[in-house]
Amino acid sequence: SPMGIGHLIPWNVAAEYAGWSDQAKPMPLAIVPALSILPRLRNRAPAGERRPLVVGNPSADDPVTALPYAEDEARAVAAILQTSPLLGTAATKENVLAHLPGATLIHLATHAFFVENAPLDSGIVLTDSVLTSREMLEQRLDADLLVLSGCETGVATTLGGDELAGVAHAFMQAGARSL
Repeated sequence: SPMGIGHLIPWNVAAEYAGWSDQAKPMPLAIVPALSILPRLRNRAPAGERRPLVVGNPSADDPVTALPYAEDEARAVAAILQTSPLLGTAATKENVLAHLPGATLIHLATHAFFVENAPLDSGIVLTDSVLTSREMLEQRLDADLLVLSGCETGVATTLGGDELAGVAHAFMQAGARSL
């Protein structure tokens, strides 16, 4: 769990550059944004049956903000996971929130944004509204893997202490094991 500027270091790259890992025998490296979530992540049993959730291009109807490549990405991921993605107008906040708690694999290919002065107001853009970081903190996820494929999903800032707040951190706090 890094402190201060340590949150900005790509630790996997640093470990490889330092010679701590190689192709034949990589060194496992886990990074958490805060030690407070480590017990919850370690003590949680692995998810049972695989239940994927794939979301893509919620703004398909808007020619200015549509993400056709995100839709292609979501279709490809959904095909691999053998599920039906929530695309375009089906990617509503209600639908996403209904599927999030039971999903073990989550892939979100959407617009996202970060609000520097209010990081908990940052969020994932869906068809009808925004799923904010603040709302994610109220969720309890069972996801072993969550992929955030959107701009500014990795941006974060502090709320006054050393722990960071942003979209990715909210998903980790909500229970995503790997991000």
